[in-house]
Amino acid sequence: MVDLGRPDFSEVPEDFDYLLHLAAFLGPGTDYETALGINADGTGALLAHCRHVTAALVMGTGSVYDPNPTPGISTPRPTAG
Repeated sequence: MVDLGRPDFSEVPEDFDYLLHLAAFLGPGTDYETALGINADGTGALLAHCRHVTAALVMGTGSVYDPNPTPGISTPRPTAG
């Protein structure tokens, strides 16, 4: 297992064909920047490291969206990056 907040893939094997990645920031509160760093940037680093795989299935959480100030109304907006 790798902490995507501080990714170090030195111990991740490279002899596999498929990647299943389920990302979730489970920290306390609504720290959007940390959640985005782990779920988006960390996932990007993992995909770059595993670029040799035949296929990858990647799933994350809603924490990659900017917090919505109006509860009950779902209007996620993609982040710039």
